[in-house]
Amino acid sequence: QANETKEELLKATSKLEDLLAYIENMEVGHEKIIISLQNDMDQQARRMNDVIRSLQHQVKTIESDEEENRTIYEKVVSLQQAEVETLKRKHSDDQKNVESLKELVDNLKANLESETFNAQILQQQLKRCENDRKSHVKQNEELEAELASRLKSETAMEAKLLSLVNQKEELEAELLS
Repeated sequence: QANETKEELLKATSKLEDLLAYIENMEVGHEKIIISLQNDMDQQARRMNDVIRSLQHQVKTIESDEEENRTIYEKVVSLQQAEVETLKRKHSDDQKNVESLKELVDNLKANLESETFNAQILQQQLKRCENDRKSHVKQNEELEAELASRLKSETAMEAKLLSLVNQKEELEAELLS
C-alpha cells in the first residue's frame, strides 16, 4: 500500500509539473499575443498617420494651387469648372479614404476589445490553474503526512511483532527446559 501511495504521489507530482509547464507555455503564448497586437497597433497607427499627413499635404497643395490660380480660374471659367470636377473626384476619394480609415480604426478597436476579453479569459484560466496547483500542493502535503504516519505506524508494528516473536521463542525455550 505504501508503494501505491508513492505511485499516486509520483503521479500527482507529474501532473503538477505538467500543469506548471502548461501554465508557463500559456504565459509565453499570452506575451507573444500581446507583443504581436502591440506591433500591429503601432504599425496601423503609423499607416494612419502617414495617410493623414498625405491628406494634409494634399489639402495644403490644393489650397496653395487655388490661391495662385484664382485669377486664372476667374478668367477661364471652363478650366475652372473642369478643375472643380477634378477636386470633387479627389474629395470623394479622400472621403472614401477617411471612411476606410474609420472602418480600420473601428476594426482595430473591435480587435482590441476581443483581445482584451481573451486576455481576461486567459487571466481567469491562469487563476484557476494557480488555485488547482495550490490544491494539489495541499493534497501532496496531506498525502506525505499520511504516508509518514503510516510508515511510523508500520515501523512500530514491526517492532511489536519482533518483540512478540522474541517472547515466543523465550517461552518455548523455557518450556523445553
